[in-house]
Amino acid sequence: MSLRRRVIVEEAVTEVDGSRLVWGTPKTHGRRSVPLPRFLVDELACTVVTRPRDELAFPSPQGAVLRNRNARSAWFDAAARAIDEPGLTPHELRHTAASLAIKAGANVKAVSGCSGTPRRP
Repeated sequence: MSLRRRVIVEEAVTEVDGSRLVWGTPKTHGRRSVPLPRFLVDELACTVVTRPRDELAFPSPQGAVLRNRNARSAWFDAAARAIDEPGLTPHELRHTAASLAIKAGANVKAVSGCSGTPRRP
């Protein structure tokens, strides 16, 4: 993360067949700069500021890749039920974020390129 409220995405990870992790470039095959809202910067900075640049930005409690199925069972599904949205998925939040950004005036082409898994801040 830079002080300019952006996360630089240099690598992405994909889970294949529910077990094997494949690291590569984001789907654009290059670095991606993703803007962050001001309210999120302080929270995220507290989490990653002391970590080496080559560590995961959002690791599991064991320091490994945070896998979707584990995050969902650990906290995401309960949070979705708490807001009366059972069945909500993390992927649906990406669509909502993109829609809100576009509605707020963001460039559609820029928003469409903002996917990928941040690995290193």
